[in-house]
Amino acid sequence: MLTRLLTNLTLGGALALGGVFALGALSPRVEATTLSTLSVEQMTDASDLVVRATVTEVWVEQLGDELWTRAQITVQSSLKGEATGRTLVIDQMGGVLRNEALLVVGAPRFSVGEEMIVFLEKNSAGQLLVVGMNQGKYTVRIDPQNGQEMLVRFSVRQDRWYDHNFIPNPPAAERLYAPDLESQVRARVAIGWDGQPIPGANEARLREINRLQPGVK
Repeated sequence: MLTRLLTNLTLGGALALGGVFALGALSPRVEATTLSTLSVEQMTDASDLVVRATVTEVWVEQLGDELWTRAQITVQSSLKGEATGRTLVIDQMGGVLRNEALLVVGAPRFSVGEEMIVFLEKNSAGQLLVVGMNQGKYTVRIDPQNGQEMLVRFSVRQDRWYDHNFIPNPPAAERLYAPDLESQVRARVAIGWDGQPIPGANEARLREINRLQPGVK
């Protein structure tokens, strides 16, 4: 089986694939890259949609020359954009299909029944991709200590088993709660983009999909 591992430089889609780990029988080629850390405000600005949704189906298929993992979601509410009540499909390059695997390092993972808050951007082909790779997807869990809805970011390689019911909880001092993130996103949408560049994001696109803060030229 030929396995290829790819790393993504920043946001996904139009933001391009970065380093490639090509693993054949003997000698791999390796090109190293780094993943830019994005704030909630930057992810909000870079998103066409920010939604709370539930995963209803996950599958892998070949699109063109590459493998893609596809997750169908039902949107419960929209924090940015108009998608409440809609069924959408999120695309993520990589996955395992029959005797081939294409593994994108840092890719978000999905499982049926998973409830999440996810930041989505539309690429030039019309696909919806998660902003910032696994940075832009938060699984909704119940905090066992206080019963509140907390958010967890967790991902494993695409050739490994993933079930959202078994992901680890973050330490108590580091827990983020759903109402807090939702308020942060809504506040950013209301105030708008501050005009500052976002790694990998196109400025014209940012102007197109965001309200501009006062003073942004």
